[in-house]
Amino acid sequence: MITTKQAFICLSTAILLWGCSKDPVPSTTTNNTTNTTNNTGAAAATPNVDYSLDTTVRLNYTVMLVNGTEFSMGFGKTSSSLGGATVTVSQAGSSITKLTDDNGMASFIGFFKGVLTVSVSKFDLTSLKYLVTVNSSAVTAKAGKIDVANFIPVFKIKNDPLTATIMGRVTYENDLTNSVVETVPAGTKILASIDATSPAFYTQYLKIKTPYILDSLQSGKIINFAYQTAFYDSTDASGNYKITIPGSVDGLPFILTTPDISDNQKYYQNASVAGFNQTKISRTIFSSNQVPTAIPPAGGAQVTFLSGSGATASATVSGTGQISNINITSGGTGYTAPPKVTITGGGGTGATATATVSNGVVSAITINNGGSGFTSNPTISISSFTVASSVSATIGGGGSIVDIQIQNSGSGYVAAPIVTVAAPVLPGGVTATASATVSTGGMISAINILNAGSGYTSNPVVTIANAPAGGTNASAISQYSGQGVQSTTIISGGSGYTGTPTVTFSAPDIPSGTRAQGTAAIDPNTGTVIGLTVSTQGSGYLFAPSVTLSAGSGASASATFSGQILTGINVITPGVDYSFAPKVVITGGGGTGAAANATILNGKIIGFNITNAGSGYTSSPSVSLVSGSGAQASVVVSGSGIASINLVNGGSGYTGAPTLVISPNPITSPGSGATATATVDPTGAVTGITVTNQGTGYLGGNVPSVAAPYSVLPAITPANPLNVKSGMIYIKDIYFGTGLKVN
Repeated sequence: MITTKQAFICLSTAILLWGCSKDPVPSTTTNNTTNTTNNTGAAAATPNVDYSLDTTVRLNYTVMLVNGTEFSMGFGKTSSSLGGATVTVSQAGSSITKLTDDNGMASFIGFFKGVLTVSVSKFDLTSLKYLVTVNSSAVTAKAGKIDVANFIPVFKIKNDPLTATIMGRVTYENDLTNSVVETVPAGTKILASIDATSPAFYTQYLKIKTPYILDSLQSGKIINFAYQTAFYDSTDASGNYKITIPGSVDGLPFILTTPDISDNQKYYQNASVAGFNQTKISRTIFSSNQVPTAIPPAGGAQVTFLSGSGATASATVSGTGQISNINITSGGTGYTAPPKVTITGGGGTGATATATVSNGVVSAITINNGGSGFTSNPTISISSFTVASSVSATIGGGGSIVDIQIQNSGSGYVAAPIVTVAAPVLPGGVTATASATVSTGGMISAINILNAGSGYTSNPVVTIANAPAGGTNASAISQYSGQGVQSTTIISGGSGYTGTPTVTFSAPDIPSGTRAQGTAAIDPNTGTVIGLTVSTQGSGYLFAPSVTLSAGSGASASATFSGQILTGINVITPGVDYSFAPKVVITGGGGTGAAANATILNGKIIGFNITNAGSGYTSSPSVSLVSGSGAQASVVVSGSGIASINLVNGGSGYTGAPTLVISPNPITSPGSGATATATVDPTGAVTGITVTNQGTGYLGGNVPSVAAPYSVLPAITPANPLNVKSGMIYIKDIYFGTGLKVN
């Protein structure tokens, strides 16, 4: 039987046994086969191994545990903390279980020359199972018995300051219609496992360190081996995870594994011509084991032909003088964008509403503000507004700190360290301040914002004072919110304005931000916008917002009849900024055949000429003003500008060239400044589109536009696992990519 003295002699010779054998197991042969994929126990038997049992030769077998967490395996040291581990050795249906002594050793007699199954476990150590054979030519019997031993590396997993940490953020591309990378659902499990199959593991823990072998102590040959312990964490609402794992002073190879995720992915798909987008939803599997589906091509912006006609509605006023309901009396046709809803009359003020379009028809009207003071039902006008002027906005004004997240909790802190936030870049800004909270374990548990500061245009650097000697330094990152509209530039002044247009800035990118406000000035002689003043800068803008000047809409009329024929058309509301006379559509009243033309002056409708009085009218017919409908176009983005616009459908009923509005796709994405003009043939169809300004900052449709695979950053692969050392923290972000669409 092997003695404790002999074991320590072998340890002092720096021979790492799994083995001390003359026939080391190369990592490229089946004799070194391991299995950590399922972490459930020993792998399947290795082929070409002699499993015969020789009952004429008795076997004395010793397991010697080595603490790889604290001591270098190359020097063969052990630790008294390895006492009390349960070791079970089995052969041919017989099993013996013992506890290791204070030196981490347990010796067994009563077995024979052949193959042994060994398991090792302790509550604070990595558990494992392995197969070992003594049927090697290097193992010889003396006096009918064999003394055999193996060094087995184990690692601390609980209540030890030298355990390591893997942490990071997990994301995927669940919405390709924006430039944001989404976080995976909360509760997504991330697993870390010791990679005993890697060449690094073989080199450090299996390969013989010296050819010297003691004749009095021989080694068994490990033919199959697996760690059983799994290490995992589940992501929080922000996609973050943090796993405590064993480490080694010499480095322990680890790999990360993740479950598949199934979710509905939103993306753009071409309807016919490249760039004319339809929004699609597909069930998508995000997996580390699947090749992602190719991303369909799509345009980077949308073209809206400001048209549509025929929608009408009526309002109901409550007893408190507010608008309580808006009923659609006709959905109209040909709407390619939600039309403007104008509420006038009724004695009240302040009421606003927005329309929703479905398949070219106004399908709903939502009351945003019921207003006040209404004594009768007001008039509801639904019109396809035009944008005769173009304005670009520049963000500035700075922002404030809204969040500071811990990247590295550090260790060894005995008091709260000083937290320093870098100064803002804008003049007059105020530097943010923060403090740290230290847990009982000496780690930073929270960063508290004391003063959010102002004047920041990007996330400032956050510095945490160094930990005391022996500790590890903590780190954190900040997130700011702000960016108001600093200035505007008039791209095109337009024409035909007889009154000051309403200036509307798009909503801020950050939900907690406030919308910017401004006013316009016009030249009364030319009807051109000559200036725009930002009255409220707003906040929360990450990209330059779009600016809309609402005009060219709102005209309405009524008809009179006598003797069953049309006798007149009266202008009720002249509207503003009409660049061409709209088509006059006369319906209802019990008659047929009436026709008329509209006359415009300085962008307003000033009258109508009846070209056919019709016949059979028993009541006043309805008069609608139509500017054409149905035109569609696709956008081609080159670089960051609009390179060309392809006509998909010319539409019909256009009595003049419609105004084109180019907006990013979606409208919350970056990109601005592009303009274009349309040409119309005598039949009322759009026949061509010319880009007059390419604009800047547009994205090319789906983002990303090329399928992205699963990845871990910085990279971890089976061929290049993470080499984990004791007491260290490793940041590994996991990206599921664009996924595999399954329907």
